[in-house]
Amino acid sequence: LLGRSWVAERTVGDAGVSVIAAYRVLLADAADLNHGGQIDLHQLGIVQQDIAAARSQIAPPLHQLADLHTRGTPWFVGHAVTQARNRLLPVQNQLARAEAATAAFSDIFGAHGPRTILIGLENNAELRGGGGLISSYGIAHATNGRLVVGQFHDVDSVAATAGHQRPVPAPADYVKTYGPYLANTTLWKNVNMTPSTPEAADVLANIAAASLHVRPNVVILFDVPARSEERRVGKECR
Repeated sequence: LLGRSWVAERTVGDAGVSVIAAYRVLLADAADLNHGGQIDLHQLGIVQQDIAAARSQIAPPLHQLADLHTRGTPWFVGHAVTQARNRLLPVQNQLARAEAATAAFSDIFGAHGPRTILIGLENNAELRGGGGLISSYGIAHATNGRLVVGQFHDVDSVAATAGHQRPVPAPADYVKTYGPYLANTTLWKNVNMTPSTPEAADVLANIAAASLHVRPNVVILFDVPARSEERRVGKECR
């Protein structure tokens, strides 16, 4: 009984220490990312490498925690192990997502060359499958970690009117499902009827190329009312 309890305590402790050590490194990395309003892309690359190293570092102790048997131990030992699993085991997936996000963030900010970014602001007064109606847009440019955002405009200033819209390239399934609503045209406003944001972003890039004569490398959609509500709730919770 004492032996199993001791093993459980040791296993939980090793897992917790490994996760804390990994996060300490990542927090230290992130402290030096911003220099004079510019993202340090070299440092961001270090963050990505350290996230990958952290995933490898915490894998063995978390695997041991997942396979830990608490049969024959006091109830409070089993309860503590369950709590530790709920808190610590998801960390590996979180780090995997963080690694992917860091790679994408690095590319967006020009690590592999200048990027043109289309920013769409959604207004959920009119809902679509992928969020709200895209009512405003802006063009941004990123080079070597520096982002310059241009003026925002009402979509009506560039969107075609019904009867004058032009079709743009889109996946066959997308055209079949949403083409009757002119979602694959320079009408703009129904492009995100699909719940798949990546699919909508690809089509929107083609729409921007036809309407603005600028094809973006990156499309970012913001649900403005949702973000505002999230901030309000966050302040109330604090």
